[in-house]
Amino acid sequence: MLWDKYKEHICDDCKVALQRCGIVEPSIEQIESWALHSLRDALAKFSKTLEDFGLPTPSIAFDRLETNCLFEVECDYNVEVLQAEVVMAIESLNDGQRAAYNGVIDAYATHHAKVIFIDGLGGTGKTYIENLILNVVRSRGNIALVIASSGIATLLLLGGRMAHSYLKILIMLDCTSFYYIRKQDDLAVLIHQTKFILWDEAPMTNKLAFEAVDRTLHDLTDRNKPFGGIVFVMSRDFYQVLPVIPRGSHADIVSASIKNSYLWESVEVFHLSKNMRTSDAVVIHPDLGNRTFADWLLCLGNNELETIDEDYIKCPDMMVLPLVDTQAMVVAIYPQLHEGHATNEYLHERAILAPRNKEVSLINVMVLSYLPGAQINFLNADSVKYTEVANTYPSEFLNTLEVNGMPSHKLLLKIGALVFCCVILTHWLSCVMARASLFDAS
Repeated sequence: MLWDKYKEHICDDCKVALQRCGIVEPSIEQIESWALHSLRDALAKFSKTLEDFGLPTPSIAFDRLETNCLFEVECDYNVEVLQAEVVMAIESLNDGQRAAYNGVIDAYATHHAKVIFIDGLGGTGKTYIENLILNVVRSRGNIALVIASSGIATLLLLGGRMAHSYLKILIMLDCTSFYYIRKQDDLAVLIHQTKFILWDEAPMTNKLAFEAVDRTLHDLTDRNKPFGGIVFVMSRDFYQVLPVIPRGSHADIVSASIKNSYLWESVEVFHLSKNMRTSDAVVIHPDLGNRTFADWLLCLGNNELETIDEDYIKCPDMMVLPLVDTQAMVVAIYPQLHEGHATNEYLHERAILAPRNKEVSLINVMVLSYLPGAQINFLNADSVKYTEVANTYPSEFLNTLEVNGMPSHKLLLKIGALVFCCVILTHWLSCVMARASLFDAS
């Protein structure tokens, strides 16, 4: 039986969870019932039951697990701390930020169904004002949901969640899509109480996703207003990554933009123009400061740079490293790495970006080779489930494949190497990523 085979692993941390709830010495029956309750709640989010998998029903009921975990998380903020942060942050707003702030807060305070887009280049303080608005809403005892199209963006916003997991966004979308959120689900109950929704990195998401959210919120709230009458704010700028359309043309990508949705007609746009990172710019390179690069980047986005053969531009000499190959570039970006200078500050100031995973893997291996110390190789599990087809697809061949969205077969590590950790939090339906350095704990 599936439960008998894996219950020891499933119940592994349930004893500690019960002790935190006041049960000092939980019995085996209590521990197993808690685990089954947790499994039942996790399966319910996907419209499944314990019976669907032949699992037993819990013999003991726990009232605590009957509460809305999503609602508890969104209400778990220190109001006094948030109010103090709001007072300090408002005083530092510039004119553009203040206009956007007033526009959003006025719509929220008057319960006016409004769709707002905060547009601004990198460094104009979008994240700063977004967190300020979230603090205002939460400090008044209301619920504000904050979601983003990328995992990195969720880390920058208080209470950020991944949009696709939190709202159950479908992989395949069309102009009639809905998201499968039942009105009795915890998320539906939470949305009913929500006064404000923020979607960061909006331009990189297909317009069909926003239209499906609009239809779903209409259904959940029974209000025929944009996004169910909830104040809905989108953010970021259109100079960055647009929706990815596999094998799509330029016209397909533009068509998928939120600007080409029927929703855009009701959007009020606030523009942030002052680059806060360059107001007191610290020159990183003697020939290239933050302001110089920001101005050049703006010209690039506005198509104001001189072109070569229509498809190419010439970068300023001060932005180009006269290198002969990738290895020389790695040495230029990470000098003296082999001497053990890989401190957190050293690594924080350097990065190499590449457009494809193939180049990323090559550069990672090259940088790792310069770190002092022994290299440790970790391999993923590659056992064959169906032995009758093992000869058709040899594991040696499969292990050489680099599949998009999946980790490589071999993970190379050294003491001092940077590692990004991705953790799926089931209760919050979100993805949290953290950056850390390996260290020797022996």
